[in-house]
Amino acid sequence: MTTASIRDAVAAALKEHKPSGPVCYKTAGLRCPASNLTGVAFRFGVLAAVRSLDRGQFVGVMVTASHNPSCDNGIKLIDPDGGMLKTAWEPLIAEFMECSESDGSHWIAGHMRDPESRFDSLN
Repeated sequence: MTTASIRDAVAAALKEHKPSGPVCYKTAGLRCPASNLTGVAFRFGVLAAVRSLDRGQFVGVMVTASHNPSCDNGIKLIDPDGGMLKTAWEPLIAEFMECSESDGSHWIAGHMRDPESRFDSLN
C-alpha cells in the first residue's frame, strides 16, 4: 500500500467514526456518554497504534466506568510500563480528536514520517 492509499483509508475510517462532540482528555483519561464512545474509541485505537509504532512497544487502551454513572464511560491510553501517559500528551490527544478526517490522516502521516516528531518530547 502506498502512503497516499493508507492516508485515504484512514481518512475514510475517521469520517465514519468521529466523536460526536468536543472531548477533553485529562490525567484520568477521557469521560463521555457511552453513546459517544464509538468514535472516541476508534480514534484512541488509532492513537495507540501511532504511539506503539513510534515507540516500538505495546500501548494499551483502557475503557473504564467503575466509578462513573452507568450511562458514562471513561477511556485512556496506557504506556508500555502500565502507567498513564505524561500530561504533555493531553493537548495532543485533544488536537487529534478534534481533527477533521482529512486533517487527521495528515496528522498521523506527519507524526509517523517525522523522526523528530512531537512524540520525541513526550516520552
